Amino acid sequence: MISLSKQQIISMHCMLIRQTGGLDGLRDENLLDSALNTPYQTEKGSLFVFGAGK
Repeated sequence: MISLSKQQIISMHCMLIRQTGGLDGLRDENLLDSALNTPYQTEKGSLFVFGAGK
């Protein structure tokens, strides 16, 4: 599974804002953390990876 770091996501966001316009910055860091960790949730102690078509 390919995963991006929090810093990579923030860097891509900044790059897109520079290219397309808009407000730079992070509105809710906890929401970003939640989104980044969702694919790694566990079920009864086992890693449960969310994926399309599984």
